[in-house]
Amino acid sequence: MGIFYFTPSALAEDKPINLRFAIHTAPGTIIHKIVTAWTNEVEQKTQGRLKVTIFPSQSLVHVKDIFPATAKGVCDIGFNSVQMNASRYPLSLITGVGLMGWPSGQGPTQIWTELQKKFPQMEAENRGVKVLWQYITMPMTLHFTKKAVSVPKDMEGLKIEAAGPLALAMKYFGATPMVTSPAEWYMSLERGLEDGICHNHAPIFSLKVHPLLHQHTDVSFGLLGQNIIMNMERWNSLPDDIKKILDDMRPWIEKVSVDLSTEEAEKSRKICKDLGHNFIIPNADEMKLWVKTAEPMHEAWITETEAKGLPGRAVFEETKRLIQKYSK
Repeated sequence: MGIFYFTPSALAEDKPINLRFAIHTAPGTIIHKIVTAWTNEVEQKTQGRLKVTIFPSQSLVHVKDIFPATAKGVCDIGFNSVQMNASRYPLSLITGVGLMGWPSGQGPTQIWTELQKKFPQMEAENRGVKVLWQYITMPMTLHFTKKAVSVPKDMEGLKIEAAGPLALAMKYFGATPMVTSPAEWYMSLERGLEDGICHNHAPIFSLKVHPLLHQHTDVSFGLLGQNIIMNMERWNSLPDDIKKILDDMRPWIEKVSVDLSTEEAEKSRKICKDLGHNFIIPNADEMKLWVKTAEPMHEAWITETEAKGLPGRAVFEETKRLIQKYSK
C-alpha cells in the first residue's frame, strides 16, 4: 500500500472559502429569503467551494454602516440600502423620488442599470466595493394606523417612518419624517410614536407590522434601491472561475429579487384586505393634487444634486424618458 502525502497547498485547495454576509432583517423576512436563495445557489454552482454565512438582524453590522463595514472588511458581503446612505448615493436617489410614474415589475431595475451606464458619476457611487447585484423594490406607498389619507392635506401633522428622499418628501406633504430601523417599527407604531410608514407592502408584511396599519393609500413615493456589495479585496482574492459564476448569476438573482418582493407584496395586500383594511386609490382629480404638490420636490432634488456639481437635471430627464420607455 502506497503512502499518500498531503501538502499544505493541496489541503488549502480542498478547504472551502467562507464569506460573511451581513443583512439588517430577521430570518423569514423577504430580504432574508432573497439572500438565502442566492447563497444556496452559490454553494451549488461552486460545488461547495464557496460557502456564505448570513448574519441577520444587524448581528454583525448595523444597517447604516453596511457600506463602510463592507469596504473595510468587517463583513465580506453587505445588503446595502441606497436610501439609508443618502450622502453616498446622491444620483442613485433618483430611484426614491416620488410621483414620477415608475413602472412595475423588472422595469425599474433595468432603468437603474441603464442610468448607471449613461452617467459615470452614478456608477462611481459604488467606488471601493464590488456590486454583486442590485434591484429596485415595488413602490413606496402610504400605510397608516388610524387616519384615512386621500389628498395631500390629509398628511399634515402625521409622523411617518421614512428614510432618505422619502423623509424629505414627507416634509413637502406636511408630515414629520421619522427614521428608525425596521426592528423598531412595531414598537414605534404600537406606542403611537409613529402614525404610519412610507414603504412597500413586502417588508411591512414580513416584519409583521401589517396588523397595526389599517389604512393604505396607493400613492407612489418612489422606489427603494438595494444593492448587494462585496469587499473589493475579498472579491479580488477569489479564483477567476468563482468570480465568473457570481457575475453570471447576476441577471438571475436580480429577477428573483424583484419576483419574490412582488409576490410578498401581493400576499401582504391580500391579507390586509382580508383583515378588512381600507385601501384608498385616489381618483384623477385627487392624483392631480398629489402630482402638483410633488413638483417643487422634484425641482428641489435637481437643484440639490446640481449644487454638488452633478448632472441632476440630466439624470431626472433621462429617468422620465426611461420610465416612458419601460411603461409601454
